[in-house]
Amino acid sequence: MEYSPMNAIPYMSRIDGGTLELVRSYGVEVVSSANLAQRFIAQLTPTQVESHRQAGQRLIAAKNALFTELSDNLRAGAAINEYSVQQRFLALIEQLELIEADAHVAVNANISNPHYGATIEQHSPIQRGDLVLFDFWGHLPEPGAIYADYTWMAFAGTREEIPQRQLEIFDLVREARDAAIAFVRKQLEAGQRVQGRQVDDVARDIIANAGYGDYFVHRTGHSIDTVLHGNGANIDNFETQDERILLPSTCCSIEPGIYLPEFGIRSEVDLLIHEHDAEVTGIPVQEEIAALL
Repeated sequence: MEYSPMNAIPYMSRIDGGTLELVRSYGVEVVSSANLAQRFIAQLTPTQVESHRQAGQRLIAAKNALFTELSDNLRAGAAINEYSVQQRFLALIEQLELIEADAHVAVNANISNPHYGATIEQHSPIQRGDLVLFDFWGHLPEPGAIYADYTWMAFAGTREEIPQRQLEIFDLVREARDAAIAFVRKQLEAGQRVQGRQVDDVARDIIANAGYGDYFVHRTGHSIDTVLHGNGANIDNFETQDERILLPSTCCSIEPGIYLPEFGIRSEVDLLIHEHDAEVTGIPVQEEIAALL
């Protein structure tokens, strides 16, 4: 039934308490339908899988074009801000024929709020020496198309100007991201089931062991399908305890982050789950903070 013990996965626990008591009164053991339901609501067709890959390629192309424009702007000393850059990013994404797209652009301490969104009324300038986060997503304009969703970090200056602390935090976030991906691949190759919460634990342990556990304030990833936050297993043992397994032909994000008072850093890729392997999309994967100059 649509039941989750102790409401561990709230959105999969919909049966009311009275009905649960009634069913149990007949000596029936009630088990969660969460994993069963995934097979109908989260598994993708080959066409859908390809639509995700194509969306990912176009998003990365739009990101590359934006970074080139921003580099030119910074060299010319042009005035730019979070909101104006967000709007330009959306235009580039839409030129590549992706729909229901959006982007978040945040600088410095604004990044420390994972849910920050610049608006026309409230935004910060982007100036030389700023750290900038770009979170962006969209899907192809066809029925049943699957979203792609990525996050990149950039610095409004040269590589030599990036503060050492920012480099260190990025390296730690990248390590957590890659450890989570490696764990999924290792388990799948061995024919083992992988629970969403297990993957979250792998990434979270890397960050916690380095002393930044209190600054990783969201789950490691979410399910992705025809909606951005899909109905399959989430990479989560923080907001919920998601014990659903990562099924073949499903998609999820891997996006650990560290959000310090003065700045935040996140790195996000998507993961297509196959029978005995996992495929990273949004390639090339970010390996270092991108210097815009």
